[in-house]
Amino acid sequence: MEQSLGFAKMIERMKEELFSPSANLFALLPVSAYETAWVAMVPDPDDPTSPMFPKYLDWILSSQNALGFWFDEQHGLRFLQDNMEKELMNMRKREEDSDKVGHAHFRRWFLMAELAKAKGLKVFSAQQINNEFFYEFKLNEKKLKSEEDEDIITKEILVMRDIAFGNYGSTLVLQSPSVTACAYMITGDHTYKSYLQHFLTNCQHGVPPMFSMDKDFMKLSVVDHLERLGCAEHFSIEIKHVMDHLYGKWIEEESEVPKKVGHVFQIYNDSLAFRLLRMHGYQVSPRRICWFIDDEKMLSHMKDNYAFFLGPMLSIYKASHIAFLEDQDLDKAGVFSWHILQKGLKSIKSQNETNISYSLKKFELEIEHELEHKWLARMDHLEHRLYIEGGGIYNFWVGKNAPYRILQNNDLLQLAIDNFMMRQSTYTKEIQELRRWSKNTGLSMMGFGREKTTYCYFAMASSSCLPLDTYSRKEATKCAILITVADDFFDEKGSMHELSILADAVQRWEGESLTSHSKVIFTALDNLVQDISLKFPKRHGHGVKKILQNTWKEIFKSWLKEAEWSRSSHYPSIDQYIENATTSIAVDMIILTACYLTNSKVDAEEFWSFNNTMITKSLMISCRLLNDLESYEKEAKAGKPNIVLLYLKENPKAKIDDAIAFVRTILEKRKKELLQMAMSRDSATSQMPREWKDLHLSFLKVFQMFFNSMNAFDSPNMLLDSINKAIYEPLGREMEKKQEEKKRIEGRSSSSTIVSLDHRQTFVRPLPEALSFVGPPLEALTSTRPSPNVVAPPDHHFRLSPPPDHRLTPLLRRTTALSVTPPDHHLRPSPLPDHRLTPLLRQTTT
Repeated sequence: MEQSLGFAKMIERMKEELFSPSANLFALLPVSAYETAWVAMVPDPDDPTSPMFPKYLDWILSSQNALGFWFDEQHGLRFLQDNMEKELMNMRKREEDSDKVGHAHFRRWFLMAELAKAKGLKVFSAQQINNEFFYEFKLNEKKLKSEEDEDIITKEILVMRDIAFGNYGSTLVLQSPSVTACAYMITGDHTYKSYLQHFLTNCQHGVPPMFSMDKDFMKLSVVDHLERLGCAEHFSIEIKHVMDHLYGKWIEEESEVPKKVGHVFQIYNDSLAFRLLRMHGYQVSPRRICWFIDDEKMLSHMKDNYAFFLGPMLSIYKASHIAFLEDQDLDKAGVFSWHILQKGLKSIKSQNETNISYSLKKFELEIEHELEHKWLARMDHLEHRLYIEGGGIYNFWVGKNAPYRILQNNDLLQLAIDNFMMRQSTYTKEIQELRRWSKNTGLSMMGFGREKTTYCYFAMASSSCLPLDTYSRKEATKCAILITVADDFFDEKGSMHELSILADAVQRWEGESLTSHSKVIFTALDNLVQDISLKFPKRHGHGVKKILQNTWKEIFKSWLKEAEWSRSSHYPSIDQYIENATTSIAVDMIILTACYLTNSKVDAEEFWSFNNTMITKSLMISCRLLNDLESYEKEAKAGKPNIVLLYLKENPKAKIDDAIAFVRTILEKRKKELLQMAMSRDSATSQMPREWKDLHLSFLKVFQMFFNSMNAFDSPNMLLDSINKAIYEPLGREMEKKQEEKKRIEGRSSSSTIVSLDHRQTFVRPLPEALSFVGPPLEALTSTRPSPNVVAPPDHHFRLSPPPDHRLTPLLRRTTALSVTPPDHHLRPSPLPDHRLTPLLRQTTT
């Protein structure tokens, strides 16, 4: 009780910090030492010898530790920036491996070269360094001399203006504190000054990696972050308020022409908003995020500059998972984003491992996970674990060298850990209870078929986030266990005489004359229906016993029909088979039980029986087709009908690939129908409680997981690791493994210096956005060359200069543009050919 009280208090405190009117969401952003240093250099226009923002200069001077690193002690952020020592070690290793790798793909950072020389490391020849400097200066000299009639100041302003408004527009400038500060110092434009002053009022403890992220984007990120942590159930009211507000804003802006200025961030923001709004049941069109798909010039630009678009394309790819039937452009965008991500993944993997930061490696793993695992085949509970074990850090990826960590909050991570552990504790107790039930009913002692108590419970517990205090999870699992045993009895154990007697007893709901296995099955069935019926009125005030009995009767009748077909070697038509097989899969019985025992209340009579609801019909057909696609070989040997086999029989000239393509075409259509009904308020199922719709989607995910690329349900060990992680294995052990892996990636030996702000985990930042080199505390900083092609300029040349002189060095005003032109890509092959659909399968919802 004490732990529960503390947990509740933590939730209330997080609600205040995240959702109250006074909540400062920008305080959740980590401090970037590099960005803070840039802003600290901005001189006061009234007194150029003093900084405009002295508190940030104080932060730079006071936050450097004895080892020469900067980090945010006030917020306890659990990461350190990559330090220069590591980069120097990598440079030396590259020099040693130059015969194998060479230097062509590695950027020569000027300060690295200077420090390397000071430390006596010969990483580049003197001529190489001179050539690099000379090349950079020549580029700028050529640009400045192109306007000979204008004075030097005007030329420099033109260069800055080219950065600010050339390739990516002013939006990008205003997203980067360092670029905004640099723009003001060079141009003197008070627009930049006012913007800095306005935004920094929310940044009391240091400058974040980026800004110009409005509160709506931050709120979206908070919602997404909570859902990925598995904590959304505790903030449901607050999340609904956020989504209602964002939906209103989306509708207002929907008719506007898509913004092509600052499109990198805009694509990311819009696709995130679209995905969350649709998944929360709001009617939103994807055309706002697919505007680029018919713009050949834009597509070519994205392919050529794919590294800048990996973050937005990952967001687009996630959004494409929830495309409806009419969302052809979203499907195309998903295919295009798939190719961009594959291209980016190949590029990352081609790099020398010692050149990859932990952040980039983490991004690589995120892309791999997204591409390798179908969204519908992922179990929510395991996805939460994966995110928590990754540190619970919400990364915002925009630009080639700009992995931004936002919403990093130790208390929220601890809340997620506690929540996950409470679920594990509950799941462990419930699965023990279910094993006892299986044994006491005799279902686990039948001596034939599949004993799938653990598999069934794992599926129910991991696929959705039902409240912990619910009967729904356990009773639905009992139905699944009983269905598995009874189905095996009809398939392989019982004689036709025994099966006929059992089916008849179920139709009469009278089992006195039954014996042996039939008696065990009917007794368990009768007691289960009775238990569910007794629990149900306590929540809803209605009786459901008759509905439950009628549903079971139809299921047993369908099993008997399949047994007759199989044992008489009769092959029904595809329509006859589907009509019977969608009932024999028995998913409607499990979903009915799960929904009835939730806290949702329904008054509409049509929803007391699911047999006539389109969403349940789509679920039944989808689950049957998923099962048949991965079991046709086994059923061919057993002489059982299967839709793949029936297609081949009706189409003698067809090959097995044609049959599979035929079934997949129907399956994809049905899954999209189900998605649309589950995620839409204005549909035929609009009166169905949201929780019931979510359960329909969860059951589709269960069958997609069981029959994703092979029959995992019948495998004795394929799911054991997932079951272990979902129910038994504590979080801490896996997080320790992740730490060891991170240290290996970073290439740190046991003698290397690692500073951790938290005993549980150390996070590392990549050099390009960090001010993180070893040396004595700095008095003041000046910097050079903000690159126009990234949000946070990657090429920086830090120098020491005594305070309080904040004047810019000439090199600061020299800028060059970098470009990357990778090889082109083509889209994936065209969809499967259209196949003849039978009348029953052709039925769709509007």
